[in-house]
Amino acid sequence: MRAALLAIGPVLVAVATAAWIDLRARRAQLDPPGFADPLRRWAWLVALGGCLWIAVFAALGNAPGG
Repeated sequence: MRAALLAIGPVLVAVATAAWIDLRARRAQLDPPGFADPLRRWAWLVALGGCLWIAVFAALGNAPGG
């Protein structure tokens, strides 16, 4: 169970963080005009989630000591 959580946890946190950033940008009306197209918005969420997963949350999932 612990191994599965360590494997999928960082991915879920990265996707949730990307969705939160998107929601905050939308509420602050900081969306670029191209984000009216749902395909571009989803591409942005996938790209941002992937970057967050690789750069931040994968390292936290592999941290020693837990």
